[in-house]
Amino acid sequence: SLGHAAFMAIGAYASAVQTQRLGLPFVVALPLSGLVTFVFGAMIGLPSLRIKGLYLAIATLAFQFLTEYAIIHATGGTGAISVKPPAIGPWVVRTERQFYYLLLVIWLASGIFAANLVRSRIGLAFMAVRDRDYAAQVLGINLLYYKALAFGIAAFYAGIAGSLWAHYNKLITPEHFTIVTSIDYIAMIVIGGLTSVWGPHLGAVFVTALSQGLKIITPLAVTVLPAFAKIATPLREIVFGTILIVLLIWEPGGIAMLLKKLKRKLDLWPFPY
Repeated sequence: SLGHAAFMAIGAYASAVQTQRLGLPFVVALPLSGLVTFVFGAMIGLPSLRIKGLYLAIATLAFQFLTEYAIIHATGGTGAISVKPPAIGPWVVRTERQFYYLLLVIWLASGIFAANLVRSRIGLAFMAVRDRDYAAQVLGINLLYYKALAFGIAAFYAGIAGSLWAHYNKLITPEHFTIVTSIDYIAMIVIGGLTSVWGPHLGAVFVTALSQGLKIITPLAVTVLPAFAKIATPLREIVFGTILIVLLIWEPGGIAMLLKKLKRKLDLWPFPY
């Protein structure tokens, strides 16, 4: 999906409208934002029965641009909305440390839900449709239902993330949810591992840590080699992209598969077989 940032935007603006204009508490607005985004995701997933691959990617890309236009038009041109800090009862989340603990709880809950979903009947149907959709249909799996459900669940997660981002940043604009954001998330998922529940989490940590690490190293490298000062920024992007490409060439299955292979070797150590 090239329109995942659009689902985040829907969740963010839905949460902002609910808390700022309707006066709903954060604990109510957060799941409702996810449900609103779920509906949009399921609707976008309906055409997936007829189109797939590149054509489906283009359809989600069109949804991305339509969402950006709709937000700008609905908000009077600027698209900016201020959002107050989240509050859970009397506890108002104001500091970054407090927000970290809130995110940690939601992250663990979402990860446990996803892990259990994969092992359920719905998860097995998802994997069957992913691996060979025609064979899954022969087995009696409703392709339209499960494809729309998969899009809806993915959009639900994006909507929750968008809502949390809105309350963390306290100001949201369409510039926060562009196609570049969608591509960043796709890179994290692919780098982490497409076939693992925890792979995208590993990919997000790796890509973010790599990006921030290069930002720290670049000024230090410029002090040692002043001649590279003018090309430091583009050179940093080149190094960033090269590392990701080399990693995928080395292990197409991503970091999750790399760790799984490493675990197998450690289980067999010191014997090769």
